[in-house]
Amino acid sequence: MSLDLNKFHLAVADFYEDVKKDDLLGPVFNKHVSNWDSHLKKISIFWENHLQTPGLYKGNPLLIHQKLHEKDPLTEEMFKRWLELFEAKIKEHMGDDAIPAIVKARIIGGTLFGRILNAELEVPGFPPFGVI
Repeated sequence: MSLDLNKFHLAVADFYEDVKKDDLLGPVFNKHVSNWDSHLKKISIFWENHLQTPGLYKGNPLLIHQKLHEKDPLTEEMFKRWLELFEAKIKEHMGDDAIPAIVKARIIGGTLFGRILNAELEVPGFPPFGVI
């Protein structure tokens, strides 16, 4: 897939600005992310790995989120809100080119949700896929 990485990275940075201010997600992110520049760099590598250049990201997002969940329980509403904000910001910055990133975010979000909370997330757009 050909991805305009500059647009995508700007969208991700803009998305996290929204997350920081969000009533539901902000408190958790602001509590656990002490260095936003470092976090954005890791997240950018994560997404580039999943969307364009496999092998770049060496972390374990499931383990990271499981440990977070032990400290501050994650909820279905948090997963839904994260996806809602992510999709809106990616669409705003990338238009139709956002579709592959949104599909990947739905797969990853649904997988993390299921493995962390032992549940199936039923929200429009999570697998099975809805309209983007």
